[in-house]
Amino acid sequence: MFELNLTPNDDVQSALDRLPEGVLTRVRLAAGRYFQKLRIRRDGLVLEGEGADRTALVFDDCNDRIHADGRPFNTFRTPTLTILADGVTVSGLSIENVAGFGPGVGQAVALSVSGTDFVMTDCVLKGHQDTLFCGPLPYDLSLRYRDFLPDEELHARPSRQRYRRTRIEGTVDFIFGGAFALFDDCEIVVLGKGYVAAPSTPVDQPFGLVFHHCKIRNASGSSEVWLGRPWRENGMAGFLDCTFEGPFASPRFLDWEKPRFRFYETPYGSDALSRPFTQEETERLRHLLADDSSRPGQK
Repeated sequence: MFELNLTPNDDVQSALDRLPEGVLTRVRLAAGRYFQKLRIRRDGLVLEGEGADRTALVFDDCNDRIHADGRPFNTFRTPTLTILADGVTVSGLSIENVAGFGPGVGQAVALSVSGTDFVMTDCVLKGHQDTLFCGPLPYDLSLRYRDFLPDEELHARPSRQRYRRTRIEGTVDFIFGGAFALFDDCEIVVLGKGYVAAPSTPVDQPFGLVFHHCKIRNASGSSEVWLGRPWRENGMAGFLDCTFEGPFASPRFLDWEKPRFRFYETPYGSDALSRPFTQEETERLRHLLADDSSRPGQK
C-alpha cells in the first residue's frame, strides 16, 4: 500500500490529485487544523487523522452564500469533505462545517458520501443544518441540479455506509439522504430545536438510516426535538437498542406531509408514527452488525 503523510501546511487536495493510479493508498493527516475542502475520487483510499480531538478538517461554505457562478451555493456544494469513490475508509478525524446556523447561512454540510461501501470509525462530525449527507440524491434533485452539479454526484446507485463510534452534532435534518447507513455505537447530539434523521430511502430499499446502540442526546434543552421526518416519500429510519437523553417531542416523529414513510423503534416507544422492527428485520440487522467486514449488505 502506498502511504502519504501530510501536515496542515500541505495542499491536501493537490496531493490527492497526484496519487498514482491503481494503487491502494493510505493518507495520514498529522495533528492540526486543516482549513480545506476535499473531494475524494480514489476507490479504496484510507484517510486517517491522529484522533478526532487532534486532527480537524474544517470549512465554512453554506447554502445562502453566493457562489462564484452568481447563484446561491446550494446544499450540495457546501460539504467540507465529499466522498465520491467506493470502498473509502476514514478514521481519527473531526470534520466540521463552521458556517453557523440561521438566517444568511442555511444548509451547511460537513460530510457528503455518494460512494458505496464507505466506513467511518472514531470520528466527529460537526455542523448544524444538514451535517451529514448519506447519498445518493433523490431522483428529482438529480434532474433539477444537472446544470451545476457534476455528473459524479447525480447518480442514483444504492449506497452502503457504516459509521462506528462517531459523534455527530447538528440541529435540523442533520443526518439525511437515501443510503443504507448503519450507525453503530455512535453519539448523536442535538444542538437545538430540530430533527435528527431525514431519510429519502427508495421504496424498494428495505433499510435506510439505522441507528444501533447509539446514544441520542438532546443537548439543547428544547422539547421541540424529533427523531425523524421523511425528506422524501417512503423514507426509512430506525432506532434499535438506542438510549435517549434529554426531552423529546411527542410524537417523536413527524410525517412532513408525506403519505408513506417508515419509522421503527425497538424497544418500541408506542409512537403513533413508528412501529417496532419485526423479528426477521431485527435478526437481519444484527447479522449485518456482527459482520466485522463492516460494509452493510456486502457479501
